[in-house]
Amino acid sequence: MAVECPGDRKAHLEAAAVPLEEIRLGEFTSRRFFFFPEPDGLRLALYETPAEVRPPAP
Repeated sequence: MAVECPGDRKAHLEAAAVPLEEIRLGEFTSRRFFFFPEPDGLRLALYETPAEVRPPAP
């Protein structure tokens, strides 16, 4: 899933006691991301949205 700021989302999930992995930097994308488990045990990732696809600020 794409998010604008992985660090903010990670802090939000940590406050809810969700077990998280550390933020990493993609080897090929140079975007920050981290993994966390979903209820069935699968790993989900939150990836930083590239600046070119972000909507303009209001």
